[in-house]
Formats: sequence, structure tokens, C-alpha cells
Amino acid sequence: MPPDCIWGYAILKVGRFTKFHLLFMSTKSFTLTAGFLFLALGLLHVVRIIYGWEAVIAGWMMPLWVSGAVAIFAFFLSFQSFKINGK
Repeated sequence: MPPDCIWGYAILKVGRFTKFHLLFMSTKSFTLTAGFLFLALGLLHVVRIIYGWEAVIAGWMMPLWVSGAVAIFAFFLSFQSFKINGK
């Protein structure tokens, strides 16, 4: 396994047989994927603030300021992921 890879296991069940697959992802592709996911999450929270969408989690209505804090944090994580990817 190359030292710059992130790995994990995938379990595939086919009938009575279970197969384990070792998955590899390079650090560059992992940070790029994470960066885009955090960017999408941040944009979704900004859109929620702009349109005033309600978010109810287990009966609790999440205030808009929580979305603002989550958006800032998500944009920060996205920036850091892209910065790591650029090295």
C-alpha cells in the first residue's frame, strides 16, 4: 500500500458469501472530495439563511444563527482541505 493513501474496508454480502474489499484513496483525492463536500454543506446553510427555510431535528427547530455558525465552519474546513490538496 502506498504511504500517501487513505484506506478502509468495504463489506459485500452476496448470498451466503461475504467478501471484504480493501479500498484505497489517495490523499489528494480524499482532500479534494472532502473540500467539495464541505463547500456544498456551507452553501446549503447559506441558502437556508437566505430563504429562511425551517430545519426541525427531532422536534427542535434549529435557529438560523446555528446555520450561520455551521456555514462558517464548513467554509473553513473546505478552505483547509483545498489548501492541503494544493501542497
